[in-house]
Amino acid sequence: MDHVLLSHVHRDHVKGTQAFKEAVVVSTRWTAETMAKRWKERTEMVKRDGLDQIRTGVNGEFDAWESNELTDVADRVLWEGYRQAILQGLADYDLKLPSVGFEGSLVFQGAKKTAEAISFGGGHTESDALLYLPVERVAFLGDLLFTKCQPYIGDSNSKELLRVLDKVEALDCKVLVPGHGPVGTNRDIGLTREYIFALEKVVREKGRAEALKTKAPPPFDTWNLKAFWRENLESMMSSGPQT
Repeated sequence: MDHVLLSHVHRDHVKGTQAFKEAVVVSTRWTAETMAKRWKERTEMVKRDGLDQIRTGVNGEFDAWESNELTDVADRVLWEGYRQAILQGLADYDLKLPSVGFEGSLVFQGAKKTAEAISFGGGHTESDALLYLPVERVAFLGDLLFTKCQPYIGDSNSKELLRVLDKVEALDCKVLVPGHGPVGTNRDIGLTREYIFALEKVVREKGRAEALKTKAPPPFDTWNLKAFWRENLESMMSSGPQT
């Protein structure tokens, strides 16, 4: 493998880069700079506080969250796996950081195929990248898209996310590969818009206490990652509806 493209900075999408020893790790410039800063801080924290204390902190964080939020069995299984992955990775600090940062787009020209890394700016985070195959009309979107899962927008600006999704939709892809969930289409972009509008409606019409008691309306109530509904509401209430 020649290149590894990182979609964004969240740890479930960057851990393990050290396995690609011969590859060039690529990301947006902001993601590369942020990863380098966070990894330095994390390494210094481990040296200062020790692994045992950090393990306790990770367990405490997830135990408190699970007791309040994770009533769905599928979600509990997913988050337990996520926690174990974090704990198992605490002692492994040879993460391979991006050596190439780009803005806008970067073309990868192979012998038979062409792929393009594209950043339309922020959306899921301050800076996201997708991989686009123009001939096949396939896009790998990272967490710009969740399918059959409630998206996490805690680090998002909903207005920017909707703007980016409009641009993705305009690519007119046959297949959209999400960061979480099954393979989707432009229909799933439409559902993501509806989900954001549903969150904003609750924020506009209800006070904080009442809003946090709400559950996701259909069809989102059947989606996985149900705990994100409350977290997304809290994030949106702190910043206000942005669309």
